[in-house]
Amino acid sequence: MALKTSVHFCYPENSSFRSWERETLPNLKREFFEFEVDQKFSWADSPDDASIIVLLESNTFKSRDHIRNLENEPLLNRFPDRVFTYNYEDHPPGFIDGVYAQMPHSRFEPSRHRCTNIIFQHNQLIYDLRDRDSTQKSPSLLFSFRGALSHPIRREMIDVCKRDDRPHALTIINSWYNHSDEEKDTFVQELLNTKFILCPRGLAPYSNRMGEAMAAGRVPIIIADDFEEFSGVDMAQFSLKLKEAEIKRLPDLMIEYESRAKDMGLIARQIWTAKFGRGKRIINLLDQLVDLRDKRQVTVDMDYYRSRWNSSAFRKANGWTLPQRIARKIKRMRDRLTPNE
Repeated sequence: MALKTSVHFCYPENSSFRSWERETLPNLKREFFEFEVDQKFSWADSPDDASIIVLLESNTFKSRDHIRNLENEPLLNRFPDRVFTYNYEDHPPGFIDGVYAQMPHSRFEPSRHRCTNIIFQHNQLIYDLRDRDSTQKSPSLLFSFRGALSHPIRREMIDVCKRDDRPHALTIINSWYNHSDEEKDTFVQELLNTKFILCPRGLAPYSNRMGEAMAAGRVPIIIADDFEEFSGVDMAQFSLKLKEAEIKRLPDLMIEYESRAKDMGLIARQIWTAKFGRGKRIINLLDQLVDLRDKRQVTVDMDYYRSRWNSSAFRKANGWTLPQRIARKIKRMRDRLTPNE
């Protein structure tokens, strides 16, 4: 019998957290044992006893100043080769090797990162969906979108969709993660009643709509040029991608694939159940970390990280070089001087 990989989950000591994020660790531990994740991995209460240490990072924005926090992070200094991150912030710099839920393709490095669906969806009702929920009735809507206008491509998409006279639902909201139980249930029912779920980029290339569509057994249409696909998942089996510059092709794309939407939705549901449902999401996260660790071909110590953080490639990928900062400042000045139309 193969030895189990011992894992220690914890919060970083030098990071700020929202109050509700403090529930992540106890929820994760409860699920670890309730869904028998411990049959494959062992829970280590102490980092000294773990072969993999997972820092559960906050989704708060992290600038280049965060490097000072990491340089003083106790576990990263003690066990740099064992420490990994699970990070789900909107546009992560990718400071620490690990699994990211919203890593842009332009910052993704296969030797350092893995990508996954966010492991704790904000609408918990989607985890209660069963296979039969996605198949017991035929959707009456061709497509739907529910979200904020947090990126220009969403406004363009809405303009295109409003001209489509086929059955659809478009709901613009201005709230985040504070929806009532009734609103959450209404959204789940809308998912089940829709063939295609529109997933345009917002603050990040990733959209929560992607996982929600998969859970409902529906086809996500990804409209985000910088989106990095989930590691270990063939997303072409169940999703469609549309370049942002080709947003006007959206109606034609749905016509082309409408006859295949049911079968693609079934595959989406199967992959969700195997990798992102309760219990499976933790195993998938840890499998990705083990794969990342086992494929390393370098010595990981603090010099490894400092060299990366101070490299021109890392600064450029995150827009931190002097020319990039000057260009952004000039753009902001021009925007302030340009009258609103």
